[in-house]
Amino acid sequence: MKIIKKEVEKPSFKRKFMTIQEFVLDLQPTVDCLPIGQRLPIHTDIQNEKSEAIILAILNNIDIGNITLVNVADEKTPWIWESVDGGHRKRAIRDFFNGKFTAGGRKYSELSDEEKAAFKNYQLAFTLYDPLSNEMKGEIFRSLNETTHVNEIEMLNSYGDTAIANVVRETVRVVTKADGKTSVVHDLFEVTAGGNLKWLKDNNQRLKQDEFVARVYYTFYKGGKLCNRATAKVQEMYDNPNTDSYKLKKKVDKFLDFLYEMAKVKRQTAGSGLKNSEKNALLNIYIYLSESFKSDIKVSDPIEWYKVFAKVYLDLYNDPNEEWTEVPDLDFESKDSTITQLFKDYTRNHDHADKQTQLVKWMTEHPKWEDIYDHMILKDRSRAFPDWIKETALLKQDGLCEIDGLPLVWEDAEAGHIEAHALGGKTILSNCAMIRKVHNKAMGTMDVREYKKVYNEAVA
Repeated sequence: MKIIKKEVEKPSFKRKFMTIQEFVLDLQPTVDCLPIGQRLPIHTDIQNEKSEAIILAILNNIDIGNITLVNVADEKTPWIWESVDGGHRKRAIRDFFNGKFTAGGRKYSELSDEEKAAFKNYQLAFTLYDPLSNEMKGEIFRSLNETTHVNEIEMLNSYGDTAIANVVRETVRVVTKADGKTSVVHDLFEVTAGGNLKWLKDNNQRLKQDEFVARVYYTFYKGGKLCNRATAKVQEMYDNPNTDSYKLKKKVDKFLDFLYEMAKVKRQTAGSGLKNSEKNALLNIYIYLSESFKSDIKVSDPIEWYKVFAKVYLDLYNDPNEEWTEVPDLDFESKDSTITQLFKDYTRNHDHADKQTQLVKWMTEHPKWEDIYDHMILKDRSRAFPDWIKETALLKQDGLCEIDGLPLVWEDAEAGHIEAHALGGKTILSNCAMIRKVHNKAMGTMDVREYKKVYNEAVA
């Protein structure tokens, strides 16, 4: 990840060695081992193996690397030191010493006296920084982890106590704020007694839910349009000191409310939470509908709305009747793949706006899709067709005007409602006809069918 330095700050630090006993008894109680900008501990077999490997390395007198702390004694926190790097090592040492897991099949209490002495006298290497800005803490973390397996959202989380970083993490998980209060997460990310997410299929390991929410914020940061929302792009929002996180939160919460309704329906009807691919597809659809109708999206019947969505999504995703085996001719695709193969890929895509748009096209052009509008409340519904619908309609008409049947160039083309908008005609592909500007002007309040009949009678 490219690090963008916004200020010149020369940090000051010193090196120090201390035994594990000194660390556990004296220093560790003063250290925040899991500040908000650090990676979350992951309770998996792999991570447990990593903790065990750290302890076995210590018992075999093998170097486990440097631990980095920053002084926060003057900040509004009960801690004196804050972990910048090496949090997993510190937690592993603490937890093993307190008998919380085994290493080599033994707990600390089961070691021999000689092994206990060797463990307690093991020399840990520390880099101790003087007080730093939140920006510099994050920059040091990112710099130290450039060559290690740290994902991009963990890098963004390292921005620490900044407005946009805070609002993202506080949406997803309980965080203790500087004032001692805990954050209230969105209902979508409710955690069960067993520690799993109630409404979502996937957990938040490696901050995957944080990553999704950050992408949602970035989507609205870019004006609520389908866009390249790769995590490297999202960093622009994190680096911008003028990012209005409060304004963005209002829009993001509306979308998450919508997603929460869909998640409840899926749990009720299918017995499981939303998958990441479904969340991404719903985000793209939500953005398309909001942009197309120039209004907030409200669902009148969540169950029926979701049923239509699920039918279309699963039909394209699984292709049970082999209806979507056509190889699409797309400028941004070099490989020969079926619609279903590409659709699956696009449900997981974040870095290509054209792919997101194409996913929306396939879904909204599906014969079952139109039923979804019967279960929506649309305020100030837009009369204007988006460009992709107009382009598709003109192609379906073989480049001919729907009224006079003569060749129609784009510059002279306008979209008309086949069924009048004033009479409930929907602003969707199946209700779009491309006609010559002169016809559109002459139509007045008539719809395309009425005007075409009048025009043909006049010509005859």
